[in-house]
Amino acid sequence: MSGRAMDIAALNLGSRLVEGRAGDAPDAELLQSFAATRDETAFAVLLARHGPMVLATCRRILGNADDADDAFQATFLVLARRASSLAAVRTASAFLYGVAVRVAQKARVCEARRRARERRAIRVCTLDPANEANVWELRPVIDEELDKLAARYRDPIVLCCLEGRSREEAARLLGWPEGTVSGRLARAKDLLRERLTRRGVTCSAATVTTLLTTTQPGAAVPPELAHKTLEFATSGGAPVAVTTLVAGVSPGAWGRTIGVVSALGGATAVGAMIAFGLWTSPPVEKHDSTAAATSATPARLAHGSEVLAVATSRTGWFATTGAEPEVRVWKADGTLAARCASPGGAAAVVFSPDGRVVAGAGFDGTVRVWDAATGTPRHTLPGHGESAHAVAFSPAGDVLATAGTDGRVRLWDAATGRHLRDTDGHRGRVWGLSFSPDGKEVASSGGDQTVRIWDVGEGSERRKFTGLRGGAYSVEYHPAGHTLAVAADNTVCLLDVHTGRELGRIGTPRLAVTWSAFSPDGRSLAYREGATVHLWEVASGSDRLSLPTPAEPAALAFSPDGRALVVAAGDAALVWDLRRHIRPLAPADLKTLWTHLAGADAGLAYRAVEALAADPQRGVPLLRDRLHAVKDLPTRIDVLVGQLQDEEYEVRERASRELEEIGPEAAPTLGRAVKSHPSPEVRSRALRVLGRFPESPVRASISQVRAVEALERAGTTDARDVLKALAEREFDSPLKQEATAALKRLRKVQP
Repeated sequence: MSGRAMDIAALNLGSRLVEGRAGDAPDAELLQSFAATRDETAFAVLLARHGPMVLATCRRILGNADDADDAFQATFLVLARRASSLAAVRTASAFLYGVAVRVAQKARVCEARRRARERRAIRVCTLDPANEANVWELRPVIDEELDKLAARYRDPIVLCCLEGRSREEAARLLGWPEGTVSGRLARAKDLLRERLTRRGVTCSAATVTTLLTTTQPGAAVPPELAHKTLEFATSGGAPVAVTTLVAGVSPGAWGRTIGVVSALGGATAVGAMIAFGLWTSPPVEKHDSTAAATSATPARLAHGSEVLAVATSRTGWFATTGAEPEVRVWKADGTLAARCASPGGAAAVVFSPDGRVVAGAGFDGTVRVWDAATGTPRHTLPGHGESAHAVAFSPAGDVLATAGTDGRVRLWDAATGRHLRDTDGHRGRVWGLSFSPDGKEVASSGGDQTVRIWDVGEGSERRKFTGLRGGAYSVEYHPAGHTLAVAADNTVCLLDVHTGRELGRIGTPRLAVTWSAFSPDGRSLAYREGATVHLWEVASGSDRLSLPTPAEPAALAFSPDGRALVVAAGDAALVWDLRRHIRPLAPADLKTLWTHLAGADAGLAYRAVEALAADPQRGVPLLRDRLHAVKDLPTRIDVLVGQLQDEEYEVRERASRELEEIGPEAAPTLGRAVKSHPSPEVRSRALRVLGRFPESPVRASISQVRAVEALERAGTTDARDVLKALAEREFDSPLKQEATAALKRLRKVQP
């Protein structure tokens, strides 16, 4: 960076610091950019965003401005050097605070400044929060105690008290419900008060709040200090006083909580959450390989004006609509099949499950139903006030649900157009509708910040989920039926369908995410972020593919077989054949492909799934062996248990590993061996293998989920035979359930 350019960057940085603005990109993207290209602007934004908190921490502990400046620079130099390993975090606040505490403590020891004050015994007293001298004397002490708290209590304190973020914003960054943030903040303050009491300081909860929130005068980062810090971080050079502080400094416990702070941002077993209503995975991570799309151009359906909604049918046809007075139906080859008259245009469009009819929610408050092949009107369904916004068919195709500005959800007989019943509960517009997989319930999302679940047969409200800030714009059931994806608060919010408990959020809160869609197999969720569509893997909670679009997408929909994604972008609908747009892997042996498939990089794993599916002659045998899809699995397990006492150590080790790979299906046999087998070696090894199984397995492993996905994508006779062998196992394991569901989908698409 030239001197002139550095000066300009420093001036811009100073401006951001003074105005309190720090760019819109999340920390993860800034760290990725800096790690990949040494992007000065990205680091400048991080410096502007977190600099005041870091400087205030250093000044509290050291008291001396010069020492604090050195510690400040050393803290950000550590961040620069570790940027690549931190690229998955959602916020760098906790990491920087932990480093700042340790750097400042090291500076205090190295320079021997203020040692007497820090080692002085704190006399037992009742602290007066109005006494500023007392408050500042104890700030280093509370930093020490805060550093010792568990991450679940420390992180919200750093974000809300030290950085001054709102609880709402902290909840977004941590991936927790706002109520959880509030509860843990209160508990953290109680813990800090107890720790201070043990050190001889009696104070109230209000005083702890004062200690945490009081801002030392002059804590703003001076432009010259910001300039020098940016220069040291990007060039790698720094004064000896600074590099001495960096040497050997570790974020300690803070470094171990990176996975927590990277909050949904979700590799927490979102797969379990979605498929079984649980949440145990880590936060959402974005890997470079998610930009794994090829440069192939998607097919383009030229609607002629702005496209606001799209739909796909089981016959491979498409529908587009917008402000123009018609809904257009397209054949699978992209030729126009029908023009359906819709005065004033339509906000939403949907095909019936059999693909024979198409329905549009009109801006004139009327829902219209047409013959998909000819565009001939079938039904006109009025009654939604100024505009209809949502329309959905039940899975059986016998009921049509509609909604709009009047706040009601209306249910109709899809065959005759006869009005069945209304639901009444929303206090404002209804934006989205989705039927449960069994068709017994319909979910509605509205501008009154609620999602409501209705009984289709009775029209009664079964459940109501509130607090969806900014309004809930779209709602969709996961194909397994246990989770709802709701576009709310500029993110995709995942809710437990039975309790409404927030399970996590997807997307960047600063960008409006107004639409999302689950793939038919439930393994992926597509969502819009800016002008990019991301494919998010449910099992890992990570983005697996990113597709750039020429304009911000207005809506999206998967094809029934999940192989295509249709995106409303500008004056056209883009049809992405996902197989063609996954960048192929370089030729690799089967061991490498399995390593990629089972690895932490969701983008690389997605490419491995496609590579194995595209080469079934090599891929299917590998997947069969890895999943132990043998016809007589109990016999194989008995053989392996017998090998646990083999004379050869390698045979015993190999048998143990294979039993672990087989998983819970081997548990009954291993349990019997532990109780009654005469060999101590067998009993010991069986017990050790059992100890590595979860007590109640609720989900298949990520490698198993991806392996079944590859078999389903391959779809050959041999692939189906492997799935059938897994589905016919006696033990009702998550793997058996995955295989059974895959076979069911294959029979629908390829009878």
